[in-house]
Amino acid sequence: MYDQMGDRILALKYFQQGLEIRNQSKAPDLSRVASLTNVASGYSAVGTMDEALKALDEAEEILSKQRFPQIYYIAYLDDTRGKLYFKQGKIDKADELFMKAVRGREEVSYGKNTHVESLINVMKVAVKKGDNYRCIKTGKTVLSFIDDVIKQSPKSHLLTACYYCLASVYKAMGDDANVRDQGRSVEARIPVYMRLQ
Repeated sequence: MYDQMGDRILALKYFQQGLEIRNQSKAPDLSRVASLTNVASGYSAVGTMDEALKALDEAEEILSKQRFPQIYYIAYLDDTRGKLYFKQGKIDKADELFMKAVRGREEVSYGKNTHVESLINVMKVAVKKGDNYRCIKTGKTVLSFIDDVIKQSPKSHLLTACYYCLASVYKAMGDDANVRDQGRSVEARIPVYMRLQ
């Protein structure tokens, strides 16, 4: 909850407590993987990249010992590690991991928020690389899930992030009409969020 509200420090504190409880209670491995990935996200949010990478490495080690591939958790791990690399400016590594996350999440949660989140991360990489075509193409895929995303999470930041990426690309292309359209699209969705509260 604190993570979604933007309180990074409290989010990290509770992620760490959750991991500690899982470790002490001998929780199932996959539960620990989820907690470690959350802790890594928390460390990343406060800028402690070395600790974030350690948590991800530990989660990856646990996953490597599973009898069957855990696609959901592998995709979660790839997406989180991709975000770390993106923050560090390692765009090509981030791109590779985001694409792996998209493929995994597409398989287990097609059109759901986690899948859309990974697609938006691909869009952010495309914006950073100046790959306008890829950003627009991925954005169209994201927008095809718009109704489901709103139903799943009415206050989600995902659509705003999508529109922002598209507006950035259109601005770089000098297409002011589409920049305005992206702004209007965000404004048009805000009343929907309010009605669904």
